[in-house]
Amino acid sequence: MFSKMVCSAQAWMEQECDNIREFLLSLRYFRIFIALWNIFMMFCMIVSAASAEVENVV
Repeated sequence: MFSKMVCSAQAWMEQECDNIREFLLSLRYFRIFIALWNIFMMFCMIVSAASAEVENVV
């Protein structure tokens, strides 16, 4: 009886660890997406500022 409870507790713990690992992996991909988005936005701001400066010069 006790060994059966221990086995079920271990199985539950492994499942929880897998869920946490999957969540952290999805967070990693989300952080990569946010970093790429920020780089893209910086590029857009630089291009926008450069085009506004060109309009002021002309």
